[in-house]
Order: sequence, then structure tokens, then C-alpha cells
Amino acid sequence: MASTSPKIKRMKFSTYIFIAFPCFYLWEQVETLFSYTQIYTTTNLASFPQLITTQSFIILGALLLTLVFILLAVNVSRKQIFTKKNYQIMSNLGGIIFLCAVVSTSLINRYQLKDIVEFPITLHISGAIYWFISLIFKIGIKMQEEQDLTI
Repeated sequence: MASTSPKIKRMKFSTYIFIAFPCFYLWEQVETLFSYTQIYTTTNLASFPQLITTQSFIILGALLLTLVFILLAVNVSRKQIFTKKNYQIMSNLGGIIFLCAVVSTSLINRYQLKDIVEFPITLHISGAIYWFISLIFKIGIKMQEEQDLTI
């Protein structure tokens, strides 16, 4: 049985890291929110419902990202890289990241929770990058279909 080349192994590892970054970042924000919730509720009970709303939205986004990451990692490990399913997964991943970043930022700004949680612009940018990469996947799918037809 032939082993995979080092180039493919590096590609898989870098793909996993690239896709996993937003998941890890959101889970880090969830952990920060949980630790601040315990401190914040003892000093300001009026903002507690808003904090829980923001916290649950961030948790939902982190769960969705983790699920999408697992689906993409399974497809890459099966050597199914340029498929329509992966295009849809990458497109959804970009949309989820961008939507989660926008809504979380607006919730944080609306409920004045800036001193508790901070969402940098990098999460917005990474959502746009994933969406752009999904377009590259779409082009790759077309090129692969054309190559399959010429053979």
C-alpha cells in the first residue's frame, strides 16, 4: 500500500490548522465569557440576560463551526478535496464565521459588553477569506470536471 507523500501530509495539516483557527478562537471566547459571567453576575445583575444571550449565540456559532470543521476534515482525509460537497461546506463555513462575527459584535456593542468580550476584525476577515476560498474550490471543481471529460 502506497503511503501519502510529505507534500500531501503538509497540505492536510495546514488545511486542518487553517480551518480549525476560528473554531478555537470562538471556544476561547466562550471560555472567557463563562469566567466573566461568574464575576459579572455578582456585581451587575441587570446585564445578566444580555450576557447570556450573547454567550449562547457565541456557543451556537462555535458548535456549528466545529461541526463544519469535522465534516471538512473527514472529506479531506478521504482524499475528496475538490468536490461540490466541500465547496458547500467551505461556503457555509465562511458564512457562519462572518455571520457569527457580525451578530456577536452587534450584540456586544448593543448590550455594552465591550469590557467583557472583544471581537477583533480578524474574525470578519477570516469569514470573507473562507468564502473566497470556497469560490476557488468551485473553480477547482470545474477544472477537475473538464480534466475528467478530456481523459
